[in-house]
Amino acid sequence: MNFHCLFEQSGTFKNVLKQHGHQAYDYDILNDYKQTDNQIDLFGEIQKAWDKLVNGKSYSSIFDNMKPGEDFILAFFPCTYFSHQNEAVFKGHRGGEVHNSSADDIKYIINREYRRARYFELFLKFCYVVQELKIPTIIENPYGPNGHNYLNLYSPYRPMYVDMNRSLFGDDKIKPTMFFAINYPMKEQFVWYTQSDNPTRPVENLTQRKRSEIRPEYADNFVKRFLGGVK
Repeated sequence: MNFHCLFEQSGTFKNVLKQHGHQAYDYDILNDYKQTDNQIDLFGEIQKAWDKLVNGKSYSSIFDNMKPGEDFILAFFPCTYFSHQNEAVFKGHRGGEVHNSSADDIKYIINREYRRARYFELFLKFCYVVQELKIPTIIENPYGPNGHNYLNLYSPYRPMYVDMNRSLFGDDKIKPTMFFAINYPMKEQFVWYTQSDNPTRPVENLTQRKRSEIRPEYADNFVKRFLGGVK
């Protein structure tokens, strides 16, 4: 199977999938880890694929050569504007400080909402594209406390599985994480774990990048649990 790891530049899942005998490739606009095989604007590729399917344009994209039974997508769709931290931001709290409703604060909130709307639009277009092309796809995003993630609250595409405690499967963080599955039946559905089994590093001591990173041990367990039957 050819695995296309979209929005991954760390090589974590890519390299684990290779260890399991698959072909795997990372796609991202950045290459900070020197693991990105295809350095490309994925948002632009999603838009082109949408325009081809829905608007009859003759654009080509990375999705053109992907085929059911030969290709599988793992997408770590950017969560910046979907995570529960946005609740505080939209209430005027930024960087741990309480801000008054100044013109600058209001402009910041308005601009952030525009950006979130654009990301949500691209998420929905991406889901539709892979749905129509029948490419099996799993999309990762944080679940947030009590499911307070914009995608979980408002997306017509529903998460198929939620890991409430990633540390039980080899990660160094609890960080509740949800997975959307399109054209692919995940083996487990909504298995819940307690959040008190393993200690983790305090979130406030981690950078944004470190909070988003997944350990290879978790990726290995994920592949075994959900993708073990993929040939």
